[in-house]
Amino acid sequence: MGIGKNRKSITMKNKKSIKKAVQIATKTLRKNYSQLGIKAGQGHFSDIWARDSFYASLGSLSIGDNRIVKSNLRTIIKYVNAEGQVPLRVGQKNFLFKYLGFKGKIQGRYKEDKGISTPTDGNSLFIIILEKYLNQTNDIDFIKTHFDTILKVINWNFLMDEDKDLLMEEGPYATWADSIKKKGKVLYTNVLHYKALDAFSNICKILKEKRLEKHFKTISTKVKDEINLVF
Repeated sequence: MGIGKNRKSITMKNKKSIKKAVQIATKTLRKNYSQLGIKAGQGHFSDIWARDSFYASLGSLSIGDNRIVKSNLRTIIKYVNAEGQVPLRVGQKNFLFKYLGFKGKIQGRYKEDKGISTPTDGNSLFIIILEKYLNQTNDIDFIKTHFDTILKVINWNFLMDEDKDLLMEEGPYATWADSIKKKGKVLYTNVLHYKALDAFSNICKILKEKRLEKHFKTISTKVKDEINLVF
């Protein structure tokens, strides 16, 4: 009996701890909402860093804050460049100047801050979050309005496929591990690449774009096979 009561007590404590953690996380997340979307943080990191905002969007969707996710997606779409690349961040272009307290106009940044490589995970994360947003809200009109840009975003990934094997290549500091000189075919990037292709196929299915649905489902399967072969 004593053991049973002890287990019950531990379970209750765990539930209280989890509930408190969720409250803290929700409060912290909502502190970083802005008109443009979800900021990476306060102070020096108060821009919309695409990668951070997409991961944060998972939390926002889980608590029903769909509107901020839509604002975030809309901002990113606005700053997709001519080639279809999602910006690294939207805000002050030069992070060093911002760090030193100088204010600049809002614009997109498309190179990582060491100026060496092109970030490679933002486009995939955009598509993944877009699918989750669509599944939760059924906001088909939003997707249709921006579909041409969205198609450019998913196709941009293949501009990073240097040897045409369907996997993406990258330079040093190109993803979230931006202090590491990892380059070439990186597992993290290509797993996101596969998931984005599959997510885009599902978006096309909802939109009844049957040709594109089949095309991207086929490519996603090939990318998955190539990942398993290479890694």
